[in-house]
Amino acid sequence: MALRWALKPVAGSIALLTKTADGIEPFDYVVRLVAQDAGVPLPEDEYWDAAIGTAEDGMALDVGSRAYEQDRLEFALQAYRRAARSASSRIATIGGFNAGVVLGELGRSDEAIGVYDEVVARYGDDTEPAVREQVAGALVSKGVVLGVLGRSDEAIGVYDEVVARYGDDTEPAVLEVVRLARDWLSDDQGQHGQMPGK
Repeated sequence: MALRWALKPVAGSIALLTKTADGIEPFDYVVRLVAQDAGVPLPEDEYWDAAIGTAEDGMALDVGSRAYEQDRLEFALQAYRRAARSASSRIATIGGFNAGVVLGELGRSDEAIGVYDEVVARYGDDTEPAVREQVAGALVSKGVVLGVLGRSDEAIGVYDEVVARYGDDTEPAVLEVVRLARDWLSDDQGQHGQMPGK
């Protein structure tokens, strides 16, 4: 009932929500109005649970991003893990990569490494450019976590793997990730704590 109401035009053809290929999302003006109003209360836990429980594919990524923006990392993690189960390799790799990032921010480094390994194991042979970018990013992020943990030799091995796998790639976004791996390799041989150039 509420969803039907939110999809109903309120002025001409403008509604609060719109249907997209990945699900339903609010119009930009709705997001902007809510973000500008400091008096709007943040969603309570049960709303996050409901949003995650009903979200599918791309919508789960959106829920995860909103939770992340509001520093609700556990909810972001749940949403990204849901997206990582998508049948779409593009959505699944983005969800897996983002879940690894959140785990790292939560200080759960071993779990983050495991999630990055899963992304690589499941999608490492995928030829879609957007998926290759996420797999390469998962490898670089794994290297970063290993370096922060003081496991520099392992980190260097991961960066070498990125260069070996994707060094001859033709996709600019993938080559940007390769550049990051090369930057890490030249940055004190894996001893690092922040991204090169940041």
